[in-house]
Amino acid sequence: TLADLANLPSYDARLLCAAEILDKTVNVGTDNIISMAKKFHNKLLLAEKYVPSSKIQCETILFRVETSSEYSETIGNDYGLSTICQSPLQVIVIPGDHRTFLQGDNVKILADQIITVTCYSS
Repeated sequence: TLADLANLPSYDARLLCAAEILDKTVNVGTDNIISMAKKFHNKLLLAEKYVPSSKIQCETILFRVETSSEYSETIGNDYGLSTICQSPLQVIVIPGDHRTFLQGDNVKILADQIITVTCYSS
């Protein structure tokens, strides 16, 4: 459980425990799970520390999912992208979440929006 993980003595111990639990479902090996988790964790740390040297100078459009995670609530409707854009940011909301917005009817909606902004904008 989450409480059991929290009571483990270190990050590495928690990671090993979580990997062992997950491996029972996905069966890819705890070493692979630990490696992937560490890479993902490092990616998040790098993204959090990144400070761009300048703002984006061109018109920028964000295609964003309709159903957001709890994390997106803390960074805003535009995922914080407007803070690094010189021009106003256009946000286009696509139905679905990060798993489903590239599936079924949602992908057609996204494609139609991309065609609209690339072919009909001045």
